[in-house]
Amino acid sequence: MNLQNATVLVTGGTSGIGRGVARVLTQAGAKVAVTGRDDARLLEVARELGVLAVKADVSSEAEVERTYSEVLGAFGHLDVLVNNTGAGSFAPLVDMALEEFESIISTNVTGAMLMARAAARHFVKRRSGNIINIGSTAGLRGAPNGTAYYASKFALRGMTECWRQELRSVAEDCALAVIADENKRKFLAACKNPVSLPGVALHIGRRNSAGPRISANELLEGRHAIPHDPWKIFERD
Repeated sequence: MNLQNATVLVTGGTSGIGRGVARVLTQAGAKVAVTGRDDARLLEVARELGVLAVKADVSSEAEVERTYSEVLGAFGHLDVLVNNTGAGSFAPLVDMALEEFESIISTNVTGAMLMARAAARHFVKRRSGNIINIGSTAGLRGAPNGTAYYASKFALRGMTECWRQELRSVAEDCALAVIADENKRKFLAACKNPVSLPGVALHIGRRNSAGPRISANELLEGRHAIPHDPWKIFERD
């Protein structure tokens, strides 16, 4: 996919991986919108990257609908959703507070579903579009104290597989980018220097692009953790 003038919505795009993704995309010529909940960070990223900044809580259905109204109003259409928003909480099972568990699931699972649902409705009408969910190795295996966060990443992995099967006839791609936790620092460093990301203008969400390919099964089985080149193509099985 040629990213020049492509329209992309990145959730949680005011810091961390989301901000790095937004930076790479804007430098590749894409029109980018980001969501976030912090006014100061939204203003900062809008000024720094020239993106459309939308204040929104992805776990709120009304705010998701408003987000798409603003994005489509500004861009006219959407080519790519990058579902990046995520929250973390870690505690032993015996100490897990219900409200904290529900908060993590609300953001990481319900929020991802709401954003993807709205994008899918748009993509089905256009018969074109890409959904990229930012996952984690936490969605591949469990660990002590990870009840809420790990459960949410397993759920995201499962939803991605469902959407990929469901939307394969109408959308170009639905993929899970498994970002290995221990490599996030390298990922962010690479995003600050897009030259180190070969083929960035070719490899996001386009199954017939030239260049290196990673199968969805490789990602889901943990056989390939990205982040030395996070924009390689995700091919369908």
